[in-house]
Amino acid sequence: MPAQGKCFLTMGLLVTAPFSLFAQTSNVPATSTVHPTYDNSAGGLKHQIEDAMKAAKNHDRSNLMSLTTNMVLPDPDLWFTRVFGAQLGAAYEKQYAPSSSRIPSSLADFLEDTANQKFTGVQVVRFTKACDSSADEMQYPVLISREIEEPLGIVLFHRDNSYTTLQFFAYIDGAFRYVGNLKPSQISRPGSTGTKQVKSDANVQAARILKQIPPVYPDEARRQHIEGEVVLHAILTREGTISELRVLKGRCALAGPAINAVRQWQYSPTLLEGNPVEVDTTITVTFALARR
Repeated sequence: MPAQGKCFLTMGLLVTAPFSLFAQTSNVPATSTVHPTYDNSAGGLKHQIEDAMKAAKNHDRSNLMSLTTNMVLPDPDLWFTRVFGAQLGAAYEKQYAPSSSRIPSSLADFLEDTANQKFTGVQVVRFTKACDSSADEMQYPVLISREIEEPLGIVLFHRDNSYTTLQFFAYIDGAFRYVGNLKPSQISRPGSTGTKQVKSDANVQAARILKQIPPVYPDEARRQHIEGEVVLHAILTREGTISELRVLKGRCALAGPAINAVRQWQYSPTLLEGNPVEVDTTITVTFALARR
């Protein structure tokens, strides 16, 4: 018999992981080497990484530093704003800019360590559309946060059945630039004019649910045995309806049905000092296939 799908619902606050590049290292001055030009394709990104890996394997730190220096975003404020919009772009740029001087050394250290551990097989995946079956539950929320379909690439280094990943890269002016290990962002917008906004935990909001539409397990996801959680950042209005939802975690195949269901939920208003307020929280929908 085909597997049956079940959805479990919980609600609460989510603490997202901080934006991360690499561990801090000493800054090494860039060289004046003329950098090669790479094709704007998965093959181009693979070629660029293989050039850097070759320098790492040969213990050519000077050439490796020249190649990784060329991977720094030339204008992070412009790029992040163009791709992710003013609010989210500014948040990403604020996290990226202080670390940009350390990126060449950090990338060089990572590639040297990867080569030393014999992770020598290089595979590249480039995402253009947000709903890409290759994107995992943390990559998809980043892809769907873009305001334009700017391709983002990831690099997987293989050793036997093991692998390590370096993400994300974007193509700018003849080369791929490292834009950081972007995490789904939980940015709370300000409350409406004259409206206060509060954060709420799981127990409080679960008790306030008046109308809860269960999500439908997608047939295609069931056939492909796709399971997992969809975590949504939610803003509840003063009237208790859903005004804003953003995916913080989840696969594309499951996120749509979760959003369609949760958007119809209704809560009793949350009061602060007797006045209704907006609520900032998260809602988790878990999709699990029944085992027979």
